Parts: sequence; structure tokens; C-alpha cells
Amino acid sequence: MKRLLLSLSGVMLLSGIITAQNAPVLGYNKEFKKTQTGDEQVFYQDEMTQRLSNYDDTIWFDSFDDENIWLINNQNANGWDISQTTQTWYFQNTSINSTTGGNYAVLVPDNPDGSQSATLHTITTAAPIDISMYAGQNLVLHYEKYGARFLDTLKVQVSNDGTTWTTLDLNVYFPILTTAGGSVTENPASRDLFIPASIVNGNDLFIRFRWEADHATQPAIGYGWFIDDIAVFDVPANDLVIDQTAFFDDVRLLYSWYYGAMPERQAETDEITFSATYVNRGSANATNTALELTVSGQESQVFTSTTQNLAAGATADTARTTTVYAPSAGEGTYTFTWEIISDSTDEIQANNMVSLDMLVTENEFSMAPLPISAANIVGKGGSANPYVITQDYFFNTEDTITSIGAAFDSEWTNVGASFQLSLQDSEGQIVTQSDIFLVEQWMVTDDMVYFPVPEVVIPQGAYEARFEVFSDSLFLVTCQDPIPPIEPAPGGGFFSRTTLSFGGNNFIEDMVYLTLRTKIPAICNPNAQVSALVLDTGEIGSIEITDVTGLTCCLYDYAWTGPDGFTDDEADIDGLTVKGEYAVVVTDVEGCTATDTFDVQGSVNTEDFFTSSNVSIFPNPTSGNFNLKFDDAKGEYNVNI
Repeated sequence: MKRLLLSLSGVMLLSGIITAQNAPVLGYNKEFKKTQTGDEQVFYQDEMTQRLSNYDDTIWFDSFDDENIWLINNQNANGWDISQTTQTWYFQNTSINSTTGGNYAVLVPDNPDGSQSATLHTITTAAPIDISMYAGQNLVLHYEKYGARFLDTLKVQVSNDGTTWTTLDLNVYFPILTTAGGSVTENPASRDLFIPASIVNGNDLFIRFRWEADHATQPAIGYGWFIDDIAVFDVPANDLVIDQTAFFDDVRLLYSWYYGAMPERQAETDEITFSATYVNRGSANATNTALELTVSGQESQVFTSTTQNLAAGATADTARTTTVYAPSAGEGTYTFTWEIISDSTDEIQANNMVSLDMLVTENEFSMAPLPISAANIVGKGGSANPYVITQDYFFNTEDTITSIGAAFDSEWTNVGASFQLSLQDSEGQIVTQSDIFLVEQWMVTDDMVYFPVPEVVIPQGAYEARFEVFSDSLFLVTCQDPIPPIEPAPGGGFFSRTTLSFGGNNFIEDMVYLTLRTKIPAICNPNAQVSALVLDTGEIGSIEITDVTGLTCCLYDYAWTGPDGFTDDEADIDGLTVKGEYAVVVTDVEGCTATDTFDVQGSVNTEDFFTSSNVSIFPNPTSGNFNLKFDDAKGEYNVNI
């Protein structure tokens, strides 16, 4: 039904070696299990340690205590190893904090400071796992991991015959780790991978971890992976799981998260429907399943899709609500909750519900959540070279843009980098564009700074906000989608709505705080003031602005006027040779003003005497004695010679 022009493209291509920052951030992690049921001896070192899975019924488990269970290809110093002491070139002082401890499997890639290779490395179960009692139904593969990715991929695969493999996990749902940001996983991160009935179609199951480093333009760089505590679980009878959620008719990867903030004018004219895809991961058929969408917070509404029956292991066609909705209850937080319901009581209810918040604001329009502190991850968007970041916006009704905002990362951004912000229409034409700015220290706060653009009426339609960097070392604060996909599909990636252009390539980055402000009637502070220092003790005067209070900090326009038609648009003025009153009007990005007048009373130089028709001095030059003659002079005079 609508109407965002969004693009996904490519993979980041860099040359040379990039040194990454080891800064752990949030990875995907299941909730701890609250009760000890099933084969707890499998996952418990002691009574205080809990497994990281929602599933109870263990079919098979291994913690690498017996190395003979696994086959390693290409066994060498830079490949897979089963150990409790081996580390990698990057993770030199740490290893996986697995649930059971002891041995783990570790992939040790070549150190990029040395020779590079693109060798394929696998570790595979030596003998098949007997699943004859479960053939034809769904199962779950669980594992724990710790690591990071760059020019490599860790795949988790299963097979019935050890020859034909199906990939369950690509490990690409968190950002690549570079100097521009990214992350390592939690230690450990836990994954429950759904094995559909179509794969569990025989008596045997093989498991394989496959490390690929087949970068097209340069030898691979990998940081290493730790794997431990692998299990195959049976599934409960009733377990519906949300796969993807969306605003609008069809589920697309980019629509799981709409806007973090919308101006009230845009929100109340919106046209939203809701949709989801979901999977029956239970062992029993599910009847009368449906999507129930609840709006809460600023207002309360409930929408429900039509019902459908769903066989075990099947994926539902997209469930859609049909009623058009607009957040029209004014400013505030609107919480949207997708929940899959059916005739049966779901045994793992946490995975059939997803909630997202959207803030309706007075005039802020943002793809990322506002305020910045609401983001679940702070990262670094950008690169060490010139680049362009774009974000797509759709205006539901005519509006006016006054400024475009960005947040500069205080850890990485260098003062002096030059940049420009603009808004383009769907034809690629610039609608409005800021000046070219240089980063100043006051801008670098990890918080929003708004840069004024010429006010232009924006008709309804699709637009692209652009942030163009002309010099290096400017990094933006970013965040990841608040709800990552539960199971990224093979071929998927890190889901975002920001496209970064660099080196002739486009690739996906974290969600950048690239925010628009629309025009509202300004509520200005009538007590706004300008303070200045007047320097006029010599023959040439100057005025230096020392403080502005009561206006929105800190990008101001200045308009000076003074004697003899004087004008200037700089903050500070100097070289003043005419005495008198100089007035300044300071305007902020909201259009509010502060005004004041400053009196320059400095000395007048000798040339001023000789340009006067009623004053003369003689003799000139003089040895020290001279005469002043005033013609038609009245009043008092101060004379400096």
C-alpha cells in the first residue's frame, strides 16, 4: 500500500588492513529458562548455571569433551581446533564463556599482519545423529558462540546424508566490525535455529560449522569464532513464532521498523496497515491462527487479520490487517504489538509477540528512535574517507523543512571535517540544501545538532535525506533495529534503512540519526539576549560576541547594522573606524531572534581632522609646537593628536 523508497545493496569493499575496536555490544540472546525441566544434567555444571534455550526436550548434546565426535578438514595452525586454551590473533586474552565450560571449538584464522589465505574450514559431526523417532516433524538446533566478522562468514548447516547441506544460520545479522563501528557478539551469544520438517525427513542428521573466506578482491580477514554446547531439541506441540513484522500490506525486511518519530502533521495523515509472517514450530497443527495488532500508549486500538490453519512446520502467508490506521491522538508514544493467536495455548509465548514504539512529535521526523538515549546500540556510521549517507522519507502531506539534524560520535569524530546536508526528491533533484559546515567542538556531543536549510514547501511524496562528508574522520552516532529478526533467512543480512556510498559502492550501515525538523509556529523566548565585548580604546574598534542566551544553541545567523550604512553577517566585527551605535540581530534555527545595540566610542585619527572643513592644524609637520584653528565651532571637543 505505501510508499517508502528504500534500497539494499552490496557489500562493503575496503583496501588494506583495518584495525577493529574490541567493544562488545548487545547481541541476540534468548531469555534464561526459569525452570529446570528435561535433561538438565546436560546443561548444568552446577545448580546455579542455567541453559540459554527455551526448549526442554534434548535429543542430542555435545560440549566438545570428546574430540572424536567431530571431523575437522584442513587441520592446520590456522583452522578449527578443539581445545580449552586456544585463542585467536584478535581474541588474544579471552575465549568463550560457555554454559558448561571445558573444551570448545575455535576457528583461528590467519593474522592479517601475516600472509593471507582464503581456505575453507569446516568442522562436522563424524557420525550421524539418530533422529528416526522424530522424522517428518520440526526440530531445533541450539549452539553457543562468541566472535566477530569482517571479510568472512560462519555458516551453520545441517544435512540428512552428509552431502547435501542446508544453511540455517549465516551469522550476518550484526554489523561488520571495522574502525567505523560494528560489534562482537555477547560472550556467549545463544542461538536456537529452527530445523523444519522438510529437512528432518530421514533417520540421520549431520551438523556442520563452515567458515568461508572468499572475498572477491582481497584475501580474507577474520577475527575468529568460538563454538560450544551444541544440542538438538524436540519441539513442543504448540509453538507459533513471529518470523517478520511490518507496517503496510506486505512483509518486507525493511518494514519491521517504521519511523522512530513522526511530526503530528505527518502522523495524523498517515495510512498504515500491519502485517506479519509466522511459523508453526510446534509438532501439532495449529487452527484459526491470526495476527492481532494492538495499539497502546497514546491511544488504544486492536486490529485482527483473517484466520488461517497452519500445519506443523509450515510458514503462514502474510497475515494482514485491513483497516487503515493513522496515529491521530496527538503527541506521545504509540506502542504497536504484533501477536500471533490461535485456538491452542502457545507453550512459548515470548516468541509470538513483538512490540515497537513510535513517538509522535511536534516537528521531528526520524527513522531512528528519539531521543538518542532510547537506542539500544550506539555505533559508528561512516568511514575514514569521504562518503555519503542517505535515508528515505515519505511525506504524507505537504510540509516545510527548516533543518536537518545529525549526531556526531565523540569518540571518533575529528574537529574540522567538512560536510553538507540536503533533501532530494524522487527524481534526484535537490529540494533544499544547507551550507557547507566544518565540525566544531561544540557539535561533537553524541546528541542531535540541527543545521538550518532554506525553508521550502515539501509536497506529498518520497524524498531522500542526504549527509555528504567531504573530508575524512567524521563519524555519526547510529543504532541498530530494536528487534532483530528471530531467525535471519539464508541470504539475509543486517537489516537497516540507511545506505552508505563509499569508494563507488553502496552498502548497508547502522541506522543513522539523520533527522528532519518541520516548520511550526515558533515559540520564542522574549528575554533572549546577546552579550558582547566592545574594544575601542584605539583608533580602530571591534565588537566580539561573548554569549547568546534564550535561543536554540548554537548555529546562529548574524545581521549587523551601523553608522554610514555599515552591514556585516559575521559573529564578530572589527576594523571599525566610525564611532556610533552598532546593532545586531541573532537568529537561531527556529527563526527566533535576540537583538542588542553596542556603542563604539573610540578615538578618531588625524586624517579625520583634515577631512573636516572647520578644523585646521599648523604648522604641519611640526617640531612639537602647533596651532589648532576651529571655524564656526560650538560646544566641547576632545582632541587626540
